[in-house]
Amino acid sequence: MRPKTMVSWIMYLLLIGFACYAILLQIYDRPALSRLCREDGIIEWLTSIFYFLASFIFIYTCKKEGFKNVWYWGFFILFLLIAGEEISWGQRLFEFSTPGLLKDLNIQKETNLHNIKGIHGSIRGLGLLIVFGICYIIPITNKFVGWARSFYRKRKMPIYPLWLMGLPTVAVLFMAIPRLLFNEAVFNLDEMGEIYLSIGFLLFSLSESKLT
Repeated sequence: MRPKTMVSWIMYLLLIGFACYAILLQIYDRPALSRLCREDGIIEWLTSIFYFLASFIFIYTCKKEGFKNVWYWGFFILFLLIAGEEISWGQRLFEFSTPGLLKDLNIQKETNLHNIKGIHGSIRGLGLLIVFGICYIIPITNKFVGWARSFYRKRKMPIYPLWLMGLPTVAVLFMAIPRLLFNEAVFNLDEMGEIYLSIGFLLFSLSESKLT
């Protein structure tokens, strides 16, 4: 087995083990998982940090190409926005108050856009569509559909690695299973799903930058 393949297997085993551990905590020791997943807890901050890192790795990669790749710019902006929104742009860290109009519109009274009344439920659905596009549709069609592969190559589009597909899959399952089986969202499991997505996108950025 090649060293890179071995590292990939070890990484997956660790992440699957952590996912199983989180599920067991949710079932048998929910307060313990809640402490990990609370607002400004370690899971939320790591999620934000991973997105910030992915964002700046993409702009670093874009710099190497003379800032000409529009896709790198897009991922830089997308992941920067997600990172900032995840921690309400550092509101609790820097202790600034929510602007008046936003405070009235935000269901959590925080400085972010994804919790605005009337659209907060749709934001997660839109996010999942974007995830499916980036992590499944594009890499699968790149692998098996010739004209799509040519289309992506001509436009120098970054392709999410197939070997990383397990991470968004675990993330989606964390979010979807409680909704499908129990018709409810489980905050702790949503947070777990979000950190798995952030890990997947961080590794995507590293893969694209040739740093891995």
